[in-house]
Amino acid sequence: MAARSEALAKLTRPKLHGALPRPRLFALLDEAVAARPIVWVSAPPGAGKSTLVAGWLEARGRRHLWVQMDAGDAVPATFAHYLRLAVQPFVRRRARAPALFPPQPQQPLESFARAFFRDLFALLPAGCVLVLDNFQDVHGSAEQRAALALGLDEVPEGRTVLVVSRSEPPPEFARLAAAQRIARLDAAALRCTDAEAEAILAAGGASAAQIERI
Repeated sequence: MAARSEALAKLTRPKLHGALPRPRLFALLDEAVAARPIVWVSAPPGAGKSTLVAGWLEARGRRHLWVQMDAGDAVPATFAHYLRLAVQPFVRRRARAPALFPPQPQQPLESFARAFFRDLFALLPAGCVLVLDNFQDVHGSAEQRAALALGLDEVPEGRTVLVVSRSEPPPEFARLAAAQRIARLDAAALRCTDAEAEAILAAGGASAAQIERI
């Protein structure tokens, strides 16, 4: 089962091809992760959100689960299925895996979400990170977003959820924000400084004269 989950592109961290490390942003992520159980990284397309998070995980040697979210994850059973696959490498003998989403739920979605995430986080070792990438692609209902927010309220100390999205946290996450459970890195934080921009251009082969002209 572990091999299957690692082979799925949906559950695989993006490859880093010559990405320039950004120590300033890595330090900001360090601070955010130390301060809050949920870190929300939001910026427009092309801002380098996923590359930043993948580079930080690699640089810090963090064990993690990476889920590339898409429209199909608006179906709770589908989302739960892939999370169960993603967590398989962490399931030890006799450990209790998160519950399957029943075909005909006998309990409210919010209750299922709380129990599911409680079981999932119990399997993860200290320092482990769950990354939900492309969160903006999931167009679920307000009820589903509220249930997910309740599930993420179960993140225990020493574990982190990193949400990567083009959009801000939805209204259903307001209670988490008010309780200071969410740290934010936005487009302003991700914007390159002059020194970072020069380093990226130089790494791409630009000459000193070209960099000066740009």
